[in-house]
Amino acid sequence: MQGIKGLDSSLIPPCWRTMEQKILRTVYVNSRWQNTADANCSKLNVEECGWELNERLEPVWFKGDPTPLKVDGVLKYIENIVSNDELNELKYLNNLNDVFSD
Repeated sequence: MQGIKGLDSSLIPPCWRTMEQKILRTVYVNSRWQNTADANCSKLNVEECGWELNERLEPVWFKGDPTPLKVDGVLKYIENIVSNDELNELKYLNNLNDVFSD
């Protein structure tokens, strides 16, 4: 870690919630380009495609809580996803890692 002098944050991929909104905006813009010859080129609802309409179009960056989960929330989330057998296996592997790292 000492050799790292800086980090270009543009290289970090966006989280799924942000990526979803970017994809929706791309679909909307693409739809407008595909229908430019039509009198009504906007076939999609702009507010369902990653944009907010407040006198002008503003991008929706993500939907939901912007703050990260607390550690307890993450643990509960993991317990809901991972079955007990998988959780026991993870605990076993973690204990092995502790034994061999000393």
